[in-house]
Amino acid sequence: MYSPTFSKCARSLLNLLYFYFARAREEGRGFLKGLFELPADIVPNEKAGTLSINFHPMANPRFNRALKDLCEIMNEEEFLFPQTRLKMVFDAPVVASVITPGQEF
Repeated sequence: MYSPTFSKCARSLLNLLYFYFARAREEGRGFLKGLFELPADIVPNEKAGTLSINFHPMANPRFNRALKDLCEIMNEEEFLFPQTRLKMVFDAPVVASVITPGQEF
């Protein structure tokens, strides 16, 4: 069971990305579950003062687009990794996708 603080954070993340999901509650929860289980490479660079979090691709193009935008939002905030001076840099993979007419974003 998740803590109330976690649930509040998850709702905040969903509010940032609601427009990606036609059924926001169900699909958004699926996206977050996949995100929290998603492998990522964590690469510290003390010279540059960064800690790069490089996510692996998600299951579908829509989730990958949502992840890319979430990374951009997180990077704008310029978070520092706790108890360090390393700026966290989030990166989503560039996954090519063809959008056909009538396909939802």
